[in-house]
Amino acid sequence: MDIEDEAFGCLGIPTEAQIWKQQAALVQAEYEQVAADLRQARTNILKLVDIHAVTARERDQALHLLASYKRDLSAAHVELSALGNRMRGMQMAARQSAESPYPFRETLAAPDPQPEAPAQLPTQDRQSLLCLRHDNGGAYGHAGLAEPDTADQ
Repeated sequence: MDIEDEAFGCLGIPTEAQIWKQQAALVQAEYEQVAADLRQARTNILKLVDIHAVTARERDQALHLLASYKRDLSAAHVELSALGNRMRGMQMAARQSAESPYPFRETLAAPDPQPEAPAQLPTQDRQSLLCLRHDNGGAYGHAGLAEPDTADQ
């Protein structure tokens, strides 16, 4: 630099070495600030990774619970449908019995079938042939009528 500062009496213009020292101090301060920001960002990233792992685990548990609830809901829907069908069957049977006390007219004229040898059957076996079934109503349309128990035969 060809600055003639003698005439002005040294007005405080820095030398080239002083400029480089100032520039080095600014770069050093900027580097320290960036290093501190980088450390903070890394700790934030680690926290976010931990939070993501926890939320992913909670999400998987919630999805598993949702699938369980869907299975339960489906089973309840099937049960509701079966009960509705059974109820409609009972209502139909009740309407039919209200219209006609003997819903099966063709069976009224025919004699009841008798076992070939009633004297040979023990009393308990004869009673079991005419016992009421436990599940007479509903979708089967029997409406509580007595019918032979053929489960043992």
